[in-house]
Amino acid sequence: MATGTAGPYVIPTDGTTRPAVISGQPGYLTVRLVAYQALYRRRLSRGCQVVLSSKVGIALPDGPIESIHSTVQIPQGTPHRQSVNAVLASAIPTTAERMSIQVEMVGDSKSLFKPLAGIVNAGAFATIATLVPQVAIVVAPIQKAVSRLIAALQSSNRIPIMNAAYEFDLSRGVPAAGYYAFLGSANSRSPLPLLTAKEMRFVPPDQLTSMGGALADSSWVVLEVSTRAAIGREYGSRGGKRPWYVVLELALGHVRDSVAGTALTRRERDGLRKYVSHALSIARSFFLQDRSYLPAERDQILEEAFVEMTEAAAESTEPLIKGLIEGATHPVEPGRYLFSTEVGDVLGVGHMSEIESHVSQYRAVLTSQPDDLANFLGY
Repeated sequence: MATGTAGPYVIPTDGTTRPAVISGQPGYLTVRLVAYQALYRRRLSRGCQVVLSSKVGIALPDGPIESIHSTVQIPQGTPHRQSVNAVLASAIPTTAERMSIQVEMVGDSKSLFKPLAGIVNAGAFATIATLVPQVAIVVAPIQKAVSRLIAALQSSNRIPIMNAAYEFDLSRGVPAAGYYAFLGSANSRSPLPLLTAKEMRFVPPDQLTSMGGALADSSWVVLEVSTRAAIGREYGSRGGKRPWYVVLELALGHVRDSVAGTALTRRERDGLRKYVSHALSIARSFFLQDRSYLPAERDQILEEAFVEMTEAAAESTEPLIKGLIEGATHPVEPGRYLFSTEVGDVLGVGHMSEIESHVSQYRAVLTSQPDDLANFLGY
């Protein structure tokens, strides 16, 4: 009997049976973990504590991003289905070339995670793979805690339930958008069914079916892959404004504020052109260090900023360079999590305030993006 993992089965999000299309165009990729089903079968067992985790690999200095999304007690022989809606990777540009996703379900035979269920299921140990510099900085302390939790689970007598892995070849352009379903079996009494993507449907939040019937004899995972051709200039302000964004914002604001309603002299026009050129040069030098944007979109943003500044400067007096890369910061009220002594016992930390502070800071960064990006980015 076949065991292991099968997939992905790429299912259109509109409910049709049309084949998935790979555009071959550059763009940005976002991947969500939307739902899963865990089926645990073992004789002489009443059930087990299931832990759902993920690992995302892209070209990040600190290596893959690991997360723990859920832990729940399930009965033996009865499938447990649950929606998750967790963002695994956000707005990854195709210049990253490759991105790997791994989602794993294991049985925690020693119930190590049972006392941690409240904080785990609240999302405290779920982090997002992104090339946004500010997020990469604040995620590092949480990754250390996640790594220790996963190591503790691996050192115990864990029970494999399902392991789904897939690598996106972004060098070919953005992949096909849709639901990516994986089926898994760790027991010969529940062999993998022989299916095709055309036979399968996924209805949010947690209904995966084949020929109209539920897949009750398998574990499964469903990812939602969405793509976008551009993310826009305002993406540069999420999680704290990036240096190039601050330069463009302050330069444009300064040009507009300098409008005096009088005709410019030739000397003033020459000085203004130099100012705009200098501002764009500074912004470009910062922008080249920002890997979260595609080069073509970066150039387009700079070109649009040049047009904006030159048009705004039509009636402006001579500006000054002073204050070009200075900007006000906006404090964000961090979220709070209730950490228990059980978490400290597992992580070997006596005082939980430090970990709680790291999680709160991370959540504050994630919730400071513009509202119009929330639906796509998933924060």
